[in-house]
Amino acid sequence: MTEVPGYQAVIELACALSSELVPGRLMGRLLTWALEHTGALRGVLILKKPEGLFITAEGSAEAEDVVVEQAVPVESCTVLPASVILHVVRTGEAVLLHDTAAGEAFSEDPYFRTARPASLLCSPLVKDGSATGALYLENDATRGPFTHERQEVLRLLSRHAAVCLENAALCARLKEQNQALESNVEELRQQLVAQDKLASLGALTAGITHELQNPLNFVTNFSNLSTRMAAELEETLRGRGGQLDAETLEDALGLLEDLRQNAQRIHSHGKRASDIIKTMLRHSRRSEGTRSRADFNTLVRDSLGLAEQGLRSRSSGATVQTESELDASVGTVEVVASDISRLFINILENAFYATLQKQAKAGVGFTPCVTIRTRRLGDTVELRVRDNGTGIPEHVREKLFHPFFTTKPAGVGTGLGLSLCHDIVQEHHGQIRVESTPGEYAEFIITLPAPAAASAA
Repeated sequence: MTEVPGYQAVIELACALSSELVPGRLMGRLLTWALEHTGALRGVLILKKPEGLFITAEGSAEAEDVVVEQAVPVESCTVLPASVILHVVRTGEAVLLHDTAAGEAFSEDPYFRTARPASLLCSPLVKDGSATGALYLENDATRGPFTHERQEVLRLLSRHAAVCLENAALCARLKEQNQALESNVEELRQQLVAQDKLASLGALTAGITHELQNPLNFVTNFSNLSTRMAAELEETLRGRGGQLDAETLEDALGLLEDLRQNAQRIHSHGKRASDIIKTMLRHSRRSEGTRSRADFNTLVRDSLGLAEQGLRSRSSGATVQTESELDASVGTVEVVASDISRLFINILENAFYATLQKQAKAGVGFTPCVTIRTRRLGDTVELRVRDNGTGIPEHVREKLFHPFFTTKPAGVGTGLGLSLCHDIVQEHHGQIRVESTPGEYAEFIITLPAPAAASAA
């Protein structure tokens, strides 16, 4: 029979357990020592977790290594007397059965009928007066190996082990958190580097576009001047038509008409280039507006009014039916109002354009219609703009928010409007997406954060 360990051996183990901060190795040391010094042939370590009691390590005198971190639920396992384990953890008191066949307590446990261990000792792991687990030892060959001295040594070690196991678990959690923090720091560092590169690129873009804007202004201004001068020259030639023969006058007037048309084309393309540059400048600059609380429905109504006014000024006689369903409970949102208005107007203008394009193909029997809906969804507000226009195919939706991507014909739009809309939504920590059935409808859905408590304030 194994001798009772001396105090020196117990102190050495206690020191070893205190210095071990890896939970698996600590469990292995504790079980190995218990199997070597208590007379047990099999040992199991059980720990309490929020989900219940679990087997976390198991070993035997015959096996060389201890199997750790099994995480097997005690209540559903058949390799332990569950009633003994539950009693020990619930009461915080050890259970010692010198002879399990003598009809002692817990004899009705199914485990005793199948495994038939000769004797067992189950000692609680106690910390701050509460059981955090149990150390289960059994001997299936000898009755009475667990003497009072061994039981007392095991009781002291169990209390010390409970503290050491919790410290090791805490260190493991801190290590995981530290690794997660290091990962987050690295991710943030990469984001800062990317943002720094984007800021440099933005500054470069802003500088280039600013330098391009000045000569473009001269191009458009002088093309306008050339158009007016051509008109004045034509008027002068016609006034002195008697001094020129008919053929020469006709040739001169033809050249003047070509010159006027060329100047108009230069002005048209120069203006489009200027619009693209202005939009690029908006992309390269972060919003300079100040966030403030604004009524969401009011922003939507005002933006709709401006979009309708723009439609009337651009398309003589063209009308689009609009329907609004604004949820009064959406309240206020904290936004840069000018940016959000620009976002809404851009979406509405695209919806108007899509419906009028469909009307041009379908004829007078088709009624262009755009529906605007708002609603509150928990701590967010949602705007839906749905049109009954041409719809958007799936392969187009995938690239819809990419800069310079457009489905409009040359000279119409810059391809930057929806990209800018996406950036505005991102700056407000919101989401924008599109649902569509080609030929039937397209619906833009914008969601912005708006905590209910703050919205009601």
